[in-house]
Amino acid sequence: MSRITRVSGFSYQQRKLLVDALQQLAVLLRSGLSLSSALSIAKSQYRQPLVLRCLTAMHQSIEHGQSMSSGLRQLPLKLPKGLTGYLDLAEQSGRLPEVLDNLAIEFFQSDRQRNQLRKALRYPLIVLFVAIAVSALLLIWVLPQFTALFADTQLPALTRYLLAGSDWLQHYGLQLLVVSGGAIAVISAIKMRLPKLWQTFLLKLPVVGKLLELSRLQQIFLRLSLTLASGMPALSAIEQVKQSSYCYLTQQQLTILQQSITNGEGWCQGFEHLGINHPLIAAYLKTGEQSGLMSDMMKNLATHLSAQLSARAEQLTSLAEPLLMLLLGGIIGLLLLAMYLPIFNMGQHIT
Repeated sequence: MSRITRVSGFSYQQRKLLVDALQQLAVLLRSGLSLSSALSIAKSQYRQPLVLRCLTAMHQSIEHGQSMSSGLRQLPLKLPKGLTGYLDLAEQSGRLPEVLDNLAIEFFQSDRQRNQLRKALRYPLIVLFVAIAVSALLLIWVLPQFTALFADTQLPALTRYLLAGSDWLQHYGLQLLVVSGGAIAVISAIKMRLPKLWQTFLLKLPVVGKLLELSRLQQIFLRLSLTLASGMPALSAIEQVKQSSYCYLTQQQLTILQQSITNGEGWCQGFEHLGINHPLIAAYLKTGEQSGLMSDMMKNLATHLSAQLSARAEQLTSLAEPLLMLLLGGIIGLLLLAMYLPIFNMGQHIT
């Protein structure tokens, strides 16, 4: 009977602690400590089980004359993608502190981007949810009780239409909730089991897709700049970035880019084959090829794309806020108008 090994995954906080530990390891190495001593000190600073387990495995592997990444690969853990590749790069290049710093830079840059995207999308969704909840409350409970006072009078058309909607919600509201829950479950299943389809769908969305595309390109150029600056050859750098990416489109495009570079084409021409031929990107890449400072140009390009992403995220938030407040106010105002119209009509009949 085969033994079943439980594979544990890392939460975001655990990944952050592990990156912090590796960044601290880089600081200790720069102070002149040996790798074994630096790992021993870094290990003593953490009590989180998964992080401590990784540092212990790396330390034990070094003590036995093996690489840090080989120790991690022996653990039954679902490690953060690209971590072992970065450690391989660090040990092979002999620039361990620099590569570990680059790993930390990439992680925190990605974290900042993720927060920007969440901020841009979370607020509109919250306001939309509140609008739906308030509307349902007014339609199902408030409007029928209020208009029941005027049952013997002829109700205005707006009130009658909204009452018909209220009756429909009362009869089919539970079924609507079940269908909505089923739709959410299906979307969650697609996200978990068909990530390629989910990513393709998100990238095709009108507004969200543009933000995600900017984020994706920024990560490509940032990771390429960091790996190239660490002394990795172009093809190996592309392979490292491909392995560390969760995006299937990025993996597919970098495979094509590898083939272009292998065929002797330049970076600019290679990215044109991917359909990434924006004039600004082409200008940065051509400058990098002509100057021989490709890693610096890619870093500058990543910084520029990050600034664009921040500006567009803030613009989306600033535009969505008044529009959603107008939507919420309009819905509530319409319902209040439907409730008070019978009173106005009654006053006109009395006069």
